[in-house]
Amino acid sequence: MAFLFLILLLVNTVYNWNGHGNCQSLHRENGITVRSGHNNNWKYSLHRIRREVNVKTKYIKPNEEDAIENSITSMDQYYERSMHRHYENAPKKCTVVVGGLPPLDYNVSIIRRVEEIGHMLGFENPLDDVNVAWPISLPHNKNQIILINLLTKKIRLKWVTAFRVRKLWTEKLFLQEYVPKEIQDLVRYAKDMAKVEGWKYVWLKDGIVYLRKIERSPVYCTKSKEFLHKIFHPDTPVSPVRDKNDTTPSS
Repeated sequence: MAFLFLILLLVNTVYNWNGHGNCQSLHRENGITVRSGHNNNWKYSLHRIRREVNVKTKYIKPNEEDAIENSITSMDQYYERSMHRHYENAPKKCTVVVGGLPPLDYNVSIIRRVEEIGHMLGFENPLDDVNVAWPISLPHNKNQIILINLLTKKIRLKWVTAFRVRKLWTEKLFLQEYVPKEIQDLVRYAKDMAKVEGWKYVWLKDGIVYLRKIERSPVYCTKSKEFLHKIFHPDTPVSPVRDKNDTTPSS
């Protein structure tokens, strides 16, 4: 009976997630669209199931207990994949990704958090720049990610530039333009190579990776690992480029 109860609880959890968790709610706050999901409900449901398993263990056969634990693990993985899909399906144009933030308290509005980020960047009325704010809590990650869809590419450049100029990475804050996973991987790869080769600056703009060896040296750009290797070890000379909005960001 206890085993049947826990199975029904699992089924109900999946139903609730499919019916509500994947349909993120939208509402307007201060003229900004806020997307919000039901991540906490999902986590609470799994916590409740594990608690019920602990309480009723003496009534469950060993093989049934293993089956329940496997089911819970599968649901955990399903939740993680679902959150990843939400992240990948976010609006990409004119969007910045902000990380290194503590999770929002229940009594703190996502709009207030976005406004706080804008003030850190030095903007007096940052919400005037924002179209959509989308908080994402990733599994197994104590910090929260916020996607901020801005009104124009020019505004996105303003936010990214302000982050670099104020060197907010020293405050454990992370902010960069939203890019596909392959570009994220290229940025990490470029930074690793730059560290080995003694190049000081690597930054991202409009999905293109820019590099500079020292502060006044030529700027190079790449969208592939192959060309990146040519920049560091050119068999034939590679022509530098000029980034008009170069602010010489950190490595």
